[in-house]
Amino acid sequence: MINILKIEGASMQPEYNHNDYIVAIKPILNMMIKKNKNVIFMHSSLGLLIKKISSVNSQKKVIYVKGNNSLSISQEMLGPIKFSQIKGFPLIHVKNKHKT
Repeated sequence: MINILKIEGASMQPEYNHNDYIVAIKPILNMMIKKNKNVIFMHSSLGLLIKKISSVNSQKKVIYVKGNNSLSISQEMLGPIKFSQIKGFPLIHVKNKHKT
């Protein structure tokens, strides 16, 4: 499945900026889940987020994630993310040309 999502916030700058758009694909295989890949997931208390995978524990089927800059919520505060919470991976990045 393909989704179009709007980036809100600055935690993934400079890679993704506020009001950029991404086209994302739902993971087909667990093989897609790799360290340093950007991932879209549903956090239990924070909602839909995009972060970079910092580590993968395939046995427990969880990942740990982090933002690209200091404005991001810490990896410790986000905690482990279950494979089942993963909603997709960015395929196409459409940058917002207007500064907001």
